[in-house]
Amino acid sequence: MVGDMGSTLEQAAAALKVLLYVGPIAVYVLWLGLVNSQAKPKLVSARDDFVVMSIALCPFASAPLVGLARAGYGWLGVAVLAVLLGLFLRLLPAPDSGWVIYNLSPRRARMLAERTLRALGGSYRWVGRTVVAGDTGLSVEVSFVPLLRNVTFGLRHRDGRVSAAEVKAFRSELSRRLDGEGGIPSVAGCLLLLGGVALLIMPLWMLSHHSTAIADVMTHFLLS
Repeated sequence: MVGDMGSTLEQAAAALKVLLYVGPIAVYVLWLGLVNSQAKPKLVSARDDFVVMSIALCPFASAPLVGLARAGYGWLGVAVLAVLLGLFLRLLPAPDSGWVIYNLSPRRARMLAERTLRALGGSYRWVGRTVVAGDTGLSVEVSFVPLLRNVTFGLRHRDGRVSAAEVKAFRSELSRRLDGEGGIPSVAGCLLLLGGVALLIMPLWMLSHHSTAIADVMTHFLLS
């Protein structure tokens, strides 16, 4: 009886572990596929995008901490957690410091950055990947991730911090121009959507396959 319960517990734990690790990634990939499958580009803040991605990867970061705690090195786990938290805060974009636009090609992204700055301040020039508005001191660094088909706009000012009024004006003009952008769903979006569904099927299949084991474990703990 004890052996059967131990085997049942192992099966249930294995199914739940797969759901814990694969589930958030699958949902994140599904979300990427959905926003890239839309005809119009999707605009989100760089800060929100980073937080969502971090949540999806959180189970993989926490796995070593659990292993250290079980091995009796809890103090080391706390130190690693502090380092990870410091790294997260260091990489976390400042509020309104940039935006991520999904389902947008590099050529259209450059044109969008140029026209947005031109509408706010006249002339502009390119310096590498950065477009600079000479009259206002604003600049936009444009970076592109081909696999996810997204573009990041990082807003900067030559004098340091960008004012709230400048952020609001740039965000408003950028949104207005994106509303007029047309297009077709990207192939990358369809592939990401299929990949997210495939990833989600695996933990759901394991849960359904071991549903009896999970029910037995829950019944044992609730009735014991």
